[in-house]
Amino acid sequence: MKNLLIIVILINATNVLAQPCGNRYLKSIFSSVNKNTITFDIQPSYKNTADTLFADIYTPIGDTETNRAGVIFVHGGGFVGGTRNGGNIPLLCENLAKRGYIVASIDYRLGVLDTTANQKGKAQIRAIQDLKSFIRFSKQNAATLNLDVNKLFIAGSSAGGATCLATAFMSYSERPSYVDTSGVGSIDGRGNINGQSTKIKGVFSMWGGVSDTTWIQTGDIPVGCIQSIYDPCIPWTYIPSSCNVPGYPVFGSSSINQRANNLGIYSRLYGFNTSVHDYGLDNLNGLDTTIVEMTTFFYNILCGTTTGLNENFGNNQSIVYPNPFSTEVNIAPTMKDFQYKLYDLHGRIIKQGQNEYNITTSDLPSGVYVLKVFNRSNNYSFKIMKEYN
Repeated sequence: MKNLLIIVILINATNVLAQPCGNRYLKSIFSSVNKNTITFDIQPSYKNTADTLFADIYTPIGDTETNRAGVIFVHGGGFVGGTRNGGNIPLLCENLAKRGYIVASIDYRLGVLDTTANQKGKAQIRAIQDLKSFIRFSKQNAATLNLDVNKLFIAGSSAGGATCLATAFMSYSERPSYVDTSGVGSIDGRGNINGQSTKIKGVFSMWGGVSDTTWIQTGDIPVGCIQSIYDPCIPWTYIPSSCNVPGYPVFGSSSINQRANNLGIYSRLYGFNTSVHDYGLDNLNGLDTTIVEMTTFFYNILCGTTTGLNENFGNNQSIVYPNPFSTEVNIAPTMKDFQYKLYDLHGRIIKQGQNEYNITTSDLPSGVYVLKVFNRSNNYSFKIMKEYN
């Protein structure tokens, strides 16, 4: 009877998840990319001097689409360093553009008067303001950019990821108590006030965090996260951060994903089995995974394949990731002395094992499965999907 119940629930989900949508936004369909640098705002710096903000715009050469999905990328650096074109950021943006997105890697105001939490908090408020300024700018110039304003995503790494998450979910009244916004203003800022909203389609965080997961509320936009499970800077779950605003509580990717799942919000989580903070950008293998995770997350939203992905049977989706998966499914190290069973749509056990944290799935056909993970204390069942090629 249990197997029959699994089949009945998943047949319905498969009909939704298997919708074709072409390769655009998921696979590389263009061979070359153009980069153009523009000025989008001038705002007062932390020293109250004029700070000119630039953006690198990446577009696929030969693209005739006039209503493209867009991605705004926000770099990391603890709100005091980093650049819009540093390290592998251009490579990331070029890869996204080759998939058909218009991509912008933006500046935001950097710097603090001192190293107190209040000053770091003010720096993040300025970053949020500048991101919102560019969102408004891009919507105002949508016709020139060939941008569909209803298909605009934000993504960022480290401090940039935290900025994107706060932009997506935090209201002014929810700002951390240690932040005095005098002299800074509201989180909406003053840049490019042109009647355009700062509404976005989804947010993707690369090893970013939030001060409070209750920022995320029912009906909020989808959220994707990728991070090293043993990140020494931003916690995978919840502990005081050692970066950005040291010593203050931060909720990492796993906690964010759990909050979204509890509220029925589409979310995607991937954990690197490393202790390197920037592994998914600085390491080329990690970058490849980041690109796949990010574009799959965006693709699922754009192409209507998110329905049902959060209808899991367990109450802790962050135990199993990524979902959808490709060549392997991971079980979080928080599970101890466990067994697992993987079922197909017919209720047949196709894989099983014990204390196996990385389950190879390259031999499985695309489709929907049920993974049961259990030990003496817990018994979870998750609906998971292998991506369609």
